[in-house]
Amino acid sequence: MKASEAIAGEIVQDKLLSRLMKILIENVGAQKGYLIIETQGKLLIEAEGVMNDEQITVLQSEPVENCPELSEAIINYVARTQENLVLNDATREGKFTNDPYIKARQPKSILCAALMNQGQLAAIVYLENNLTAQAFTPDRLEVLQLLSGQAAIALTNAKLFSEVKERESRLTQFINAMPIGVAVHDTTGQITYANQTAHQLSAIPTLPEANTEKLAEACQLYLAGTNELYPTAQIPIVRSLAGETVKVDDIEFHRPDKIVSLEVSSTPIVDETGKINYAIATFQDITDRKQAEKVLADYNRTLEQQVSDRTLELQREIIERQRAEEAAQEANRAKSTFLANMSHELRTPLNAILGFSQLMNRGSNLLQEQQEHLSIITRSGEHLLELINQVLDLSKIEAGRTTLNQTNFDLHRLLDDIKNMFQIPAQNKGLQLLVERRQDVPQYVRTDEIKLRQILINLLSNAIKFTSEGGIHVKVKNQDFAQKISFEIEDTGDGIDVIELDKIFEAFVQTKTGEESQQGTGLGLTIARSFVHLMGGEMTVSSRPGGGTIFKFDIKVNSVEKADRQREQPTRRVMAIAPNQPRYRIIVADDAFDNRQLLVKLLSAIGFEVYEAKNGREAIEKWEQYSPHLIFMDMRMPVMDGYEATKQIKEGNHRGIAPTENDDFVGVVPPCLPQTAIVAITASSFEEEKAVVLSTGCDDFIRKPFREANIFDILHKHIGVQFVFEELNAAPSFTENEVNVLTKSAFSELPPELLANLQQAISNLDLEQMHTVISQIREINQPLARAIAACIKNFQYEQLLNLIHTLRDET
Repeated sequence: MKASEAIAGEIVQDKLLSRLMKILIENVGAQKGYLIIETQGKLLIEAEGVMNDEQITVLQSEPVENCPELSEAIINYVARTQENLVLNDATREGKFTNDPYIKARQPKSILCAALMNQGQLAAIVYLENNLTAQAFTPDRLEVLQLLSGQAAIALTNAKLFSEVKERESRLTQFINAMPIGVAVHDTTGQITYANQTAHQLSAIPTLPEANTEKLAEACQLYLAGTNELYPTAQIPIVRSLAGETVKVDDIEFHRPDKIVSLEVSSTPIVDETGKINYAIATFQDITDRKQAEKVLADYNRTLEQQVSDRTLELQREIIERQRAEEAAQEANRAKSTFLANMSHELRTPLNAILGFSQLMNRGSNLLQEQQEHLSIITRSGEHLLELINQVLDLSKIEAGRTTLNQTNFDLHRLLDDIKNMFQIPAQNKGLQLLVERRQDVPQYVRTDEIKLRQILINLLSNAIKFTSEGGIHVKVKNQDFAQKISFEIEDTGDGIDVIELDKIFEAFVQTKTGEESQQGTGLGLTIARSFVHLMGGEMTVSSRPGGGTIFKFDIKVNSVEKADRQREQPTRRVMAIAPNQPRYRIIVADDAFDNRQLLVKLLSAIGFEVYEAKNGREAIEKWEQYSPHLIFMDMRMPVMDGYEATKQIKEGNHRGIAPTENDDFVGVVPPCLPQTAIVAITASSFEEEKAVVLSTGCDDFIRKPFREANIFDILHKHIGVQFVFEELNAAPSFTENEVNVLTKSAFSELPPELLANLQQAISNLDLEQMHTVISQIREINQPLARAIAACIKNFQYEQLLNLIHTLRDET
């Protein structure tokens, strides 16, 4: 009974194993013994003892198979059958006489018993006596039976206690390893546990004895940013003991060496009845975070101030920018107004010059010299128009008002025209002009033909102008992958200095060679590159002094199947209105007397009844009075402009307003009055002006200066006038053979006096004297006279002077 009580009174596994092993050896009569416990499916020796040796060895779970001092087969048998085994003479009886251990050690008596608890194997006891057989008598077996039940229960309890202690130790390790403080408080507020981090953060080495009332003082808990103890009622652990789950970040530890800002979370722990047994608080050092928050707050305040200041600054900038934009818009409006005015003021008198030249050229009694004079006036006027257009083009580009007028045209034909245009000027200078077009270049394309022609003419004109020997090579390639066509114009001329290349595309800037030639405005390349940009491409230049120049550019195009119908050059001239037609009444509304007279004289001479109006109001009055078939309406007039006049006349047409009765027109005005066609005449150079004009109700649009053929085409198109024509003789053309007469030998045959007069006339730009000399040369050499006249017509004065100078130098 004492042995049983001794076993039951022990809960620590190591002590229990030692005591149990000693009791079994002493009371059962064993010489040595082993206590074996099954753990995770393995049989492990936990203790061993020897008779006459007070020391019981508690092993560290040694596997049975590793121990040579016992029979592994017997132990496995008992573990499997859970039956006790007694061998009185192990070498001679039983099932294990052939066991290697039995044969080797020759043990006498063996007892192996299974200690069972609630049907589960708690342990196995292995006892041996090597001195006597039948050592384990029935009495001793009975003692073992009495002890085994209590031993099994004790072993099970000890094992459970060991596991609990191990888990507790492991949990303690985990909690101590946590980077946050952990404290457990009982219901009075007393701290019953704190991990290592809690001690480190608080700098309190031992648990203070303090209830909830003294907790803040004992732990030095202060309200963040103050020297006030944290209010007891607000301490998180106190609130959790009242049932709250709390999280705050306004607590500080005031340690002797520093202040630690804390974030504290606490929660109550309740039992199965809902009663609060204790509360757990966790806390961590947030000093760095608080400092970062303070820095961030300071930064935010600074940033807010900077944002506020910047916002005010931006508002001021926006106001200033708006003012600048308004000023720029006002400047653009002023520029547009100036351009419109300049276009009107320049084109209007130029219209009179070119128009009256055409009108005078209709006379049949003009002398040849007068015809030549008129031709010079016309060419000079057209040259002036070209210069005006260049300046206006640049102004439109700067104002952002240049637009693309895309048409379908024959690119191959355009290139052939360009080549024919410059072939003779190139030959006159002894230059070779080669136009190379790749086979994959499409024939029909869609882009702005007029601007492309202007670009090529400008670049080829410059190439011929600044090349004295060699030639010009034009290459045209297709960039099918980019829907672009590239052009390259290479010459063997004087080249351009590197310093001048950077500013060659600037407006009104000429190279040194260009300045010496005293020709051009310095706008051609500026306009050409702007047109290239507008057409979706880029223009570049490469050159070196004396090594020629290469201009390259590309433009976007769309390949099409055919070209739009092209207007052919007139081969006949209108002489009169065809017979058996109505008496057509025309109103010419224009505030400029010269321009009114131009149309009045032109139309009257053909057979139209023409009425004049100096402004829009007079145009309306004349419309009401004469019921015209068509009105040529200038859009810029005083009193009432052409826009308003057109609007009122068109509204009157739609309402069916009848014109005033007039006896002079009885039987003339048809019973059903046709609507009056209105054709706008404007000196504006802006393309968008056409859309504006047509939107007011005008039926068509003509830009000054116009050609007489445009006027007659309009009359035929809108009111169906039929004309009588005179076939024109083909304009005299100068063939290559005729141009080739411009040689030193031909000039050498002229009298020196005549050559001197020609040189003087050209140098003085005296057109009258030039034609006098040409008339005198015609009597000597008519082909030479015609060739010289052709040069004069094309302003090729330098070529003539070079021939004269060369001849004089040789003589």
